[in-house]
Amino acid sequence: MFAFLWTASTGWIAVVLLAAASALPFLLRWLRARGPNGMRAHYLLGFAIPALALMHSSLVMTRMRGTDMTGIWFATIALVGLFVQMSLGIELRAPPWGRPPALRRWHLVVMLATSGFIAGHIVLNRA
Repeated sequence: MFAFLWTASTGWIAVVLLAAASALPFLLRWLRARGPNGMRAHYLLGFAIPALALMHSSLVMTRMRGTDMTGIWFATIALVGLFVQMSLGIELRAPPWGRPPALRRWHLVVMLATSGFIAGHIVLNRA
């Protein structure tokens, strides 16, 4: 029972943090927050979310009987997407060539695609 609660809580915490991290840049832009400290929480969440998702997936691996395999594939693709997101975020944080808009667009597109795969995983494999 404890393993189920731990697994479910890490997954849902990661989803809530993903929503917060996704909304934060838009909120900061709307509030016209400037300076390097404005995005600090976004950067921190960008590292925390893949870590939580990795914990969630490692806990689930031993108890996958009776789950929808399409949902598991969605989760696997989403996990890869989270690490791609983290890599793009690192490049956007301090690139030597400035902050190209194309890279920011890719960061947004990967976030939307990853969120879609996470939503599919939740629908297909909800507890």
